Amino acid sequence: MRSEPSATDPVGTFETVVGLLERWEPGVTETGTAAGRLQRFLDRGLNDDDDGVLDRDVVERRRGSNEADVSVNGEIGIKLVGEGGGPPSTR
Repeated sequence: MRSEPSATDPVGTFETVVGLLERWEPGVTETGTAAGRLQRFLDRGLNDDDDGVLDRDVVERRRGSNEADVSVNGEIGIKLVGEGGGPPSTR
């Protein structure tokens, strides 16, 4: 379910990410870390399978204590806090 954010509409992308975060359930029904599960969830929510490489929102994991755990397009940082890596906060 994509609401058409794009690299040329960073405000729309941010609002879509916030909406996705509000719906994300950080349970352990999937394998992997909370950051990995969040990355996959956001990637599925932001990108259609048939999006071209240049049309996709880039959702990637970051490592390091001062880095966001997941970033979107290098501009939206999400840091997982608390037990089990949730709930996320957006900067």
